Formats: sequence, structure tokens, C-alpha cells
Amino acid sequence: MVVKIFVESPNLFADSPFNIRITGLHPYQEATVRMISRDYYNINTSMALSPDTIWQSQAIFLTNAKGSISLNKTPAISGSYTGVSEMGLFFNLQPTSQEKKKLSKNIKNIPLFSSFHLQIQVIQKEEILEEIQFERYYLDPDTNYHEVQFKQAIGRLFCRKNQQQMPAIIVLSGSDGRIEKAQNIAQLLSNHGFACLALAYFGLDGVHQNLNQIPLEIIKEAIDFLKGKSDIASDRIGIYGRSKGAEFALVAASLFSDIHCLVLNSPSMAVLEGLKGYKNSKASSWTYHNNELPYTAFSIIKLIKQRFFKQLCSFNPQSIIPVEKIQANILLIASPNDEIWPAYQASLNILKKVNQKYVSDLAIYPNSRHMLTVAYQGNHRYHQIPWERLLQDSIDSWRKTVYFFKQNL
Repeated sequence: MVVKIFVESPNLFADSPFNIRITGLHPYQEATVRMISRDYYNINTSMALSPDTIWQSQAIFLTNAKGSISLNKTPAISGSYTGVSEMGLFFNLQPTSQEKKKLSKNIKNIPLFSSFHLQIQVIQKEEILEEIQFERYYLDPDTNYHEVQFKQAIGRLFCRKNQQQMPAIIVLSGSDGRIEKAQNIAQLLSNHGFACLALAYFGLDGVHQNLNQIPLEIIKEAIDFLKGKSDIASDRIGIYGRSKGAEFALVAASLFSDIHCLVLNSPSMAVLEGLKGYKNSKASSWTYHNNELPYTAFSIIKLIKQRFFKQLCSFNPQSIIPVEKIQANILLIASPNDEIWPAYQASLNILKKVNQKYVSDLAIYPNSRHMLTVAYQGNHRYHQIPWERLLQDSIDSWRKTVYFFKQNL
């Protein structure tokens, strides 16, 4: 009996599916397939999770008449998941420990997390019959990157080698701050032919330490930087923003006309109060020309009304973002069951107010709530929701994101 493991995939990028096929086993016998990673970065987990954490999943399968198992055809009987899913083992990877490490605020010490390795083991009666290891890429090895120091922000720019007049995307993450999540999204988008600038606008050395009174000029400076590069098409610049980053992008687009399209993942319709750590800052999140933008204060009562009674919270009228001034096509991604803020209701209000000269669309995902980012990355925050729905939402929303940018840049 010669057991062999095959990995079948259209490419090696982390936002593409892959299938595991195993041959050489005896017919109609159970076998365990285990997946292990020792260097996996998952955007949906805590940034403080130790990079040395081992991730693991496994399931039991029954071989067919030829002694084969194929994850896209063979149902898992038990284990980390059940049923048929070629990406079931990957999506259900779990950290085997919750050890945390202190995060450096020096960008020089923050790793790129450009790829990860997966180990597949085939096991019967506690004996490993065969194992292989392969690599998946967040970032194409043919892509260059370098750090960019702005006046009040730090970025990492990802550009494919030997390409000219590339469309560009500025990537803004949310209230986690720092650069890890923004760069993960930027890396994957760059594989689709975009120059991508991941921006850290608070939480690192050399930038604001809190999500409080962040200057809108950061976005303008980033746009001007991209427009000044000879290999980037100056009239094809978009922004991807998620959560608080979507609010940042929306406000910026109402001020700056050289933004050509926006993907807003779980947005707000108004400027909200800033944060100092986990506490209200009693000031605006954003400034422009050194003046605070009017904001709506955060309160626990509003949060309870929104979360449990599905009420759209009242906003300070002056804090409502003037989206009718935006001169860009917009894709909104939102869940009616968002547990952080009413992103779906905000998206509906944005759609009603935007300039109808431009194309706007809303992708709705009731299952995935506030945390919906990259295809195939597991999200165990929502363990009460069937994982199959979370997986499908992650695939669909990411494909719509990539397609929208390709159509509009």
C-alpha cells in the first residue's frame, strides 16, 4: 500500500481554494486526515496571538471503492467538521493555544506574514501513513514592497514587478489600528494586479497612539504620493476600508475628488466619537485643517438599543457624513445582524443619499455580522453560526470586492 497525497489548486494564493486528494488506501476503511500549520496568520484572530501558535484541524473519512479520499467529494464523518467541503479542514483550523505576545510598535519589527505552510497527515490506527507540506501565499513572490513614512501615518506599498500604470488601492483597517490587518488585505489585493498601500494611521511609533482626532490629510497625502509614482495610474485610485476604516474612507471621499471608487466593509453613516484605548475620548475621531469634525457620542444605551432591539441609533445631524458630495462608485458590504454598529441601516441611508450619477451597490450578509474580510479565513468569533455559511459569505464578499475594483479602476 503506497499512500499518496495530492494538492489540487488553480494557483498558490491564499484567497483561492485547494483540494486534498489521497490515494493508495484500502477500500471502505476509515482514515483520519489532519492539517497543521505552524506559521499561519489569520486576520480574524487577535493580533496578539503568538506567531508561534500551532493551528490544527482533523476529520475522519471513509475511503471509496478505489481506496481514495477527495475532500471535494468525500464527506467528513466526524472531527473538526462534517459533510463535504474541499476547504473544510482549512476553514476550521483552530489555534492549539491562546498564548499572547506583546506587540512591537516599531514597524521594522512587524513581520510581513507573506505566506504560510500547511502540513497534511494521513493517519490510521494512530500511525502516520503519509504526510506532505506545501505553501500558500498571501503575497506573490514577484511583488515588491517597501515602507513609506508619511507625516502622520506609516504605510507598506505592494507593487507587482515590471508593471506600469497600475491601478492603486489604499487599504484602511478598523479600530484595531496598527498595520497587520490592512497589509493582509493589501497583499491579497495586490495579487490581482493592483498597487496596494496599507496604511497604519494609529497605534504604532511615529503615528497617533489612539483612534482620536486623526487628520483627514493622511488620506490626501497618501493619494498624492500614489499619484506621484510613475508606475501608478494617477486617475485610477480607490480605497478599501473596513469598520472604522470604512468611516475614514467615506469622510475622505466626501472631501477629496481624486478617489475613484470605494469598497466600504461594515461602514458607519456618521462620524463617531474617538477612542483612547477602550474608553471614549470625548472628542471626534477625525480632524480636517486642525478642526474637529462634528461627531456622535458613544453610549452604552445606544449600543443596547442597536444590538438587542435592532433600533437605528440617533445621530448628531452635523455628524452625518455628506455622502452626496462623493464623486466615486461605491460597493457597500454589510450585515443586518452587525453586533458592533448598524452597518446595514447605515448602508441603506448611504445608498439613498449618494449622487445617482455614480454606481452604488450593497452586498448583504446576514450570517457574518461585523467581521467579514478575506476568503477562506476561519472566523471562530461567531461559533454559534454554521461554519458553512461563514465560509460562503467570506468567499462571496471577497470575490465581489475584487471584481468591483477590477471593474472600476
